[in-house]
Amino acid sequence: MESAHSNLTKNMNQEICSTEGTKIGSNQNPSFSFSTVVRIPPDFKIVSTSTPQMVYRLDKLCMSKETCEKIIQVEEQGETIGCMPVKLRALKICGYIPIFLNIEVQTTAGHYSFDHLSDPLFLSVNDMITINEVLKYSVADLPHYVIDDQHVKLQNLHVTSLEVENDYFARITGRFQLLYG
Repeated sequence: MESAHSNLTKNMNQEICSTEGTKIGSNQNPSFSFSTVVRIPPDFKIVSTSTPQMVYRLDKLCMSKETCEKIIQVEEQGETIGCMPVKLRALKICGYIPIFLNIEVQTTAGHYSFDHLSDPLFLSVNDMITINEVLKYSVADLPHYVIDDQHVKLQNLHVTSLEVENDYFARITGRFQLLYG
């Protein structure tokens, strides 16, 4: 007995199957990492035990819904039995995230004067992270989505010291998880 999938794709087996290198998997929550590097002033170093303070803005991101047609491979019991065009709705997020960071530093030389010796000293950094991501594909209509801090989460924020030819730098890395799965 032939399955319903076999009946659907029997005539398509003679056509050229083009998947365009696209694999459409489950709707997982995508994430993307970022990295920014800043020069540390002479006679200063990063306080290695501190975590950088970071704020970011999400109002420069926007969502769009697009419709496209993809050719997908139809499989039955692990075997490709044909290809089929499918109308997909894509949910995209694009724009940029302005970020503002404070990295705690301390002097390595004794020739600086400070008002309050016990107060921490911070190096401020700002940067922009560009995003152009497809969040999900669906054959059904996509609901309305909101861009907010409940759906865009900062994870794994770290700062590391780098030395290049007697210059010191701080590399700040992190990851944004997009919770739209």
